[in-house]
Amino acid sequence: MKNLTLLLLTLMLLGCSSKNYEKIISDNIIIHKNKRIPSNKDYSINLEEKFVINAMDSTNGNISIPFCPIFDNYENLYIVDSKTQKIHKFNLQKGYLKSFGGRGQGPGEFGLISYQMILNDTLFVFDRNQRKINKFSLDGTFLYQKQDRDQRMGKMAAFSNKYIISPKFIPSYDEKRCHIKSEVVVESNKFHKVKSLLKKENSYFWSSFSLNILDYAFHFCASRDKLYIGKISSSDYTINVYDKNLIKTEEIRKGYIRKKIDDKTRKRLATVFSIEGVKNNLSSKYQKAINGIWIDKFERIWVLPGQEQQNNEVYFDIFKDGIYLNSVKFKELKFEVDHNSSAILIFSGKYLIITDPNSIPVQIKVYDYDNK
Repeated sequence: MKNLTLLLLTLMLLGCSSKNYEKIISDNIIIHKNKRIPSNKDYSINLEEKFVINAMDSTNGNISIPFCPIFDNYENLYIVDSKTQKIHKFNLQKGYLKSFGGRGQGPGEFGLISYQMILNDTLFVFDRNQRKINKFSLDGTFLYQKQDRDQRMGKMAAFSNKYIISPKFIPSYDEKRCHIKSEVVVESNKFHKVKSLLKKENSYFWSSFSLNILDYAFHFCASRDKLYIGKISSSDYTINVYDKNLIKTEEIRKGYIRKKIDDKTRKRLATVFSIEGVKNNLSSKYQKAINGIWIDKFERIWVLPGQEQQNNEVYFDIFKDGIYLNSVKFKELKFEVDHNSSAILIFSGKYLIITDPNSIPVQIKVYDYDNK
């Protein structure tokens, strides 16, 4: 019986191997090993424009600086205006509906919105400056707020209808050193910590303290059943996969050749990541292997790898069931790759939402997409 089990396992593994892809099992972890050659060089994805919102348009609520657009389950779109700190609600068929929130310190008001997300038909809005979480119904009615002591880093995700995934940046200090920790934290839908999944930390003497914040920026996405978190590395292209019980079950790996950071990009990133009183250490010669991860409605994984950009054109590696299908490029997507990539490209509900930073005025474009 034991020999039969080993034979079946061997046959299964052989059946999951090809010239460019291999699936193995090591320490109860399924490892998807992809070479740099795609499994389907003809694989493509087509975008169909469905809806466009122009900034500085009185018929659209006069949005000045659109940020963090998200859909609910009823084709309603919510967009933050970073200038006014208002949230503007739209519908794909009816257009602009209403605005709520705004700058202030009272209930339902904000100092600086860092992110918004929808969980169980409730809108959660995170205020970085005032360290609080505001909760709204989908019609914009303020429900309550709670203090949020943690320093959250941008993108968050709902997972398995009961968890909230959030990267957190946690500095601490003593007389001689600054201690920096970044971790991917799983919280309940009441924002109580459940578990830390991945962590990166270091200590620096104050006399020589310099910080490359890219070394602490985790990229991740979540489906209903799986959570995907990219490894922070300039050479190791690996995505860790967790199940609904927050147990690591898979790794997705892909062959990768390091991409250099040119001087122009290095100077731009040093400006983007400037922190008062902290010297930026962006002396690394190479980009990160993974600069963004998304999941679409067909449960394909989109990865933004380090790349040699021309005219701000970017390409994405597309995976399905752990297999690298192809790298795709879109004329609709042109931007400089940095920490803000996750804010430019958002999958929400059935749609892909792109904030076009190159248009004047800035545009929010909503696309449908196919499954070839």
